[in-house]
Amino acid sequence: MRQRTIKLLCESESKVMNIPEEYCSLLRGKGSTTLSVICKDGSIQSSLVWNDYEKGLISIGMLNTSPKFKRLLKNEKATVLKYDSENEEKYISVRCSLVRVDSDENAIAHLNKLTKRHYGKESWYGDVVPDNEKEKNNRVVVYLKPEKVYFT
Repeated sequence: MRQRTIKLLCESESKVMNIPEEYCSLLRGKGSTTLSVICKDGSIQSSLVWNDYEKGLISIGMLNTSPKFKRLLKNEKATVLKYDSENEEKYISVRCSLVRVDSDENAIAHLNKLTKRHYGKESWYGDVVPDNEKEKNNRVVVYLKPEKVYFT
């Protein structure tokens, strides 16, 4: 088995995490990310999500009725893990704190940006799923601040 080097970065709360650009690109890139949150009983719930990374924050869209959103609001901590689909030994794992939640048009704009990245379509509602689904869903975008970063 090949030995891998795992690097750890920690910064004080007042600073933006200094993540190397190749890993920032991975966080901004195409592909699913694993979001893990803590359940009431202490177990971990992990979900595949899309994310973005801008201005030192990881953003993830979801429904405001989802269990992961409710758990994230309660604990305000999460871990995101993303690996390079072309080199599975290259990954980044980020322990985060919830710093902001947006809804309405900001959440739809975030979803559309990620829809363009992943599907090449302009809009999630209308281009990927029926437009009337928009009325049934209350979307939010959560912003997570990296606290500890591990990468290989």
